[in-house]
Amino acid sequence: MKSSKIFAFAAAAVMSAGFVMTAPAPDGTPYASVSAASALAAPSNIKVHPQYSIVYLDWNEVKGADAYRVYMLDSATGKYKKYKDVKSPEVEVTGLKSTKDYKIKICALKKSGKSYTRGKLTKAIEISPVGDYETVYRDFLLELWADNKKNRDSIRFDLYDITGDNIPELFVSMGDYHAAGVDIYTLDLMEVKEIGSAGSFGCADVSGKYVNSFYAGMGGVVADIMTVRDGKLETLILFDNEEFHIDPDISGNPYFINEKNVTKEEYMKRIKKYAALTWYRVGRAYKLDTDTITAIPDGLPEPERETVKLKYEFDN
Repeated sequence: MKSSKIFAFAAAAVMSAGFVMTAPAPDGTPYASVSAASALAAPSNIKVHPQYSIVYLDWNEVKGADAYRVYMLDSATGKYKKYKDVKSPEVEVTGLKSTKDYKIKICALKKSGKSYTRGKLTKAIEISPVGDYETVYRDFLLELWADNKKNRDSIRFDLYDITGDNIPELFVSMGDYHAAGVDIYTLDLMEVKEIGSAGSFGCADVSGKYVNSFYAGMGGVVADIMTVRDGKLETLILFDNEEFHIDPDISGNPYFINEKNVTKEEYMKRIKKYAALTWYRVGRAYKLDTDTITAIPDGLPEPERETVKLKYEFDN
């Protein structure tokens, strides 16, 4: 009884000083006290844009907010946990399944030293994607299977995320001969979109966001380091070693970067960054048959990927 009186007295003192006492945050951590005059309102006019495996949300800016915090309900514990802090009034919630319903809450944040003071929370917002990337890729590959009756036995595919959005890109390999590369597709909202081709022997090498469209033959070794920009696979830097090329014009200095003749020292210095990365060979992990394709939504077994070195000379 004594403690409740002390708490009531303390609360009254805080209120009289122009502050409000707030309840704990959804994750259980206490809010910092906020001046009543500067308490941040809850975000309003929230719009939900469901896509495949992703839901985009945006809302009106909150006056005085420096950032926003998104909480997601943990179905196992029944509590909301911090999902992400964002600087602008919009968020992309990824990795969602269309078979599940999700709930989130959002609040505005005010910078307070090295931490944030949290404003009022929105009510629970129910979100759900319109579908899964697995289902979209499944339907796309079933069409590919139906359209390639004569050569479907030679076709393979792979899934690997090169954009960092938790949705893997689809690699389609039509064959494993020398000049065959892989066609790479991504999800553009609700459609499968081709973003480029790379590699040889039906494969390409990947490391994080980088794709190496490698080639060795005809007296030369090419390492075309590519990345996705504005929805397209583009060359970031092109290494070309023509050490055993028969063209006499380049026999004296066979090293090129972005088609510009350079010294061996500069060539080796520039390629060192990429040669130090761990590269994985992708493209032909799964057979293009109906059993494999229809199993995509349930999850395909993770392939044992070959680790390869970046080839930039004939003897490496």
